[in-house]
Amino acid sequence: MSIDYRPNDPSVLADPFPLYRRMRDEDPAHWSPVLKAWVLTRYEDVKRVCLDSRVSSDRLRPFFATLSSGEAEHITQLMRVLTLWMVFRDPPEHTRLRRLAGKVFNVRSIHALRPNVEALTTWLLERIGEREEFDFIAEFAGPLPALVIMDMLGVPHSELPRLKHLSDEMA
Repeated sequence: MSIDYRPNDPSVLADPFPLYRRMRDEDPAHWSPVLKAWVLTRYEDVKRVCLDSRVSSDRLRPFFATLSSGEAEHITQLMRVLTLWMVFRDPPEHTRLRRLAGKVFNVRSIHALRPNVEALTTWLLERIGEREEFDFIAEFAGPLPALVIMDMLGVPHSELPRLKHLSDEMA
C-alpha cells in the first residue's frame, strides 16, 4: 500500500508521528507530489544528503519554476531578496556568509542578549497579565524574537505592527 503524505492534512498535523514511523519503515525516501520534493525520514539519509556537494541548498529556483507567470511576477521582488539569504546559498557563498554571521552570533554575543530578552519576556507577559485565555503565538512567541531583532537593529518597538504586516504580506 502506497503512502499518501499530505503534510497539511489536519490528522497529520494533529499527530504526524505514526505516519513518520510508517514512512521510515516502508518508504524512507518518499517522493511527495504535494511538496514536489523528496521527504527523507532516516537520520543517516538526511545526514548523507546534507553532506553531499551535489545537492543544492537553492530551493527557490525550483519552486519559482513551478509558478504560473502571474504568480511569478507577483513575487519576483521577494525572490530576489530571498536568493541572498544564507540558507538558500551553496558553498562557497554559504560558507562566506556563515563565517560572517558566526562573528556576530557567537556564544558571548548571544549571552549578552540575555538581559534584554528577559526584560522583553517580562514586558510581554505583563501585557498578557492574568488572562486565562490569550493567543500565545500572536501575543508572545511571535513578538519576542521580532522585538529582540528590532532592538539589535535599533528599530523602535512602535514599528512592530508595521513590520508584522509587511512580514505577513511576504508570507
